[in-house]
Amino acid sequence: MTVVVLDQHALSELLDGFLDAYTRHDLDAVLAYCTDDVLWEDPTAGILHGRHAVRSALNVFRAFPDMKFGTDEVTYFMSLDGTRAASSWRLTGTMAGPLDPPGYVPTNGPIDIKGVCLYELRDGLISHHTIVFDMVELGRQIDALPTVGSVMDKMAVRLQGLKARRKNR
Repeated sequence: MTVVVLDQHALSELLDGFLDAYTRHDLDAVLAYCTDDVLWEDPTAGILHGRHAVRSALNVFRAFPDMKFGTDEVTYFMSLDGTRAASSWRLTGTMAGPLDPPGYVPTNGPIDIKGVCLYELRDGLISHHTIVFDMVELGRQIDALPTVGSVMDKMAVRLQGLKARRKNR
């Protein structure tokens, strides 16, 4: 078995292509950058094993049909041995479709989220993809969680306090 180790240029080409396919909402092209047995960790879809599972569960294109990665906002980092990488990014879009799982309905409101992706690479492809972002912030932007200081936020704080006191009796 030959192990393919990417240099910085090859890594940039791989991840640029991957993010471009994502921005074009081309799921076939996204998956072409992944190994058949890819491990995909997504805060909204959970932990997925293999291309078929990713294809079945990836819902971000339906939920945010106009989503874009700011091309000037993406930065790549690579391990010295060329087998791991990370990218920071900014994603914008409009929630015009359902986000299911977990079951959120469209708000037709904008989102603006920053996050990172962690990659493990094997044979020139992504074998492990971990998406990391502030799910609480996304929840606030899609009206699933109250904004800090709002009436709903204050009610949630009171309810949590009541539950904690009851539990601690």
